[in-house]
Amino acid sequence: MNPSRDGHRIAFEGAHNFRDVGGYAGFDGRIVRRGLIYRSDNLNTLTDADLERFGRMGLKVVYDFRLAVERERQPSRLPKAGPDIVLLATGDAGIDETVVDIVIDALAGRRPFPEPGFWEESYLNMVDQARPMFVELLGGLARRERIPAMYHCTAGKDRTGIATALLHRLLGVAEADIIHDFLLTNDYRVPKRMDALRPQLAAIGISDEEALSVVGVKAAVLERALKKIDATWGGAEQYLIDGGLDAGAPQGLRDLLLEP
Repeated sequence: MNPSRDGHRIAFEGAHNFRDVGGYAGFDGRIVRRGLIYRSDNLNTLTDADLERFGRMGLKVVYDFRLAVERERQPSRLPKAGPDIVLLATGDAGIDETVVDIVIDALAGRRPFPEPGFWEESYLNMVDQARPMFVELLGGLARRERIPAMYHCTAGKDRTGIATALLHRLLGVAEADIIHDFLLTNDYRVPKRMDALRPQLAAIGISDEEALSVVGVKAAVLERALKKIDATWGGAEQYLIDGGLDAGAPQGLRDLLLEP
């Protein structure tokens, strides 16, 4: 299956944020290879047609960032003869479970919407707490025998967004392209999600603008998290190596994922 004409999104009926992370220029102008690494939102609503197409992609591993409670609420739907599933147990410490509940409860009208700065603080916490999860993912992606691969969370925007930014940084992708890729959630997933939520939100008096504060993403949130990584560790590579990533993995990723 090839990405759609925008170069990144792969259109599934039941997953709206499924993308190829390739296609961007990395170190020395070398392009990140397509067809090897994918990112996505939840896989629980894949249709039968999606499963057939998914099965033809040749994926060897799917990394699931979700908390145990998220996996129980929305179990993934995958082909029977599908890829290995790696449940990143460290992911259960990678994002405070209350963050997930706050979003769910706010959209259901059970609590007020988060205050300004909610996502900024959540991302800074993920930088500290979720490093083992990111290390495990990127170490796995550096193994030739374990790709093609895909990783995902529930919305495919926050945990998945930081993971993709780290991967792209290791590959030398420009900051502007990293932010561009992060913001594609607002084009790919948000319209469908808002269409599905709007009747429920209208019934409890929540405006589109309020809902977008938790359904969408903002560049400043990721930028602040990356600035913390730079200021504290001197960049993504040292952040990950200090967290346990094999020192050879960044070059291994570049050898595997950048075109000659």
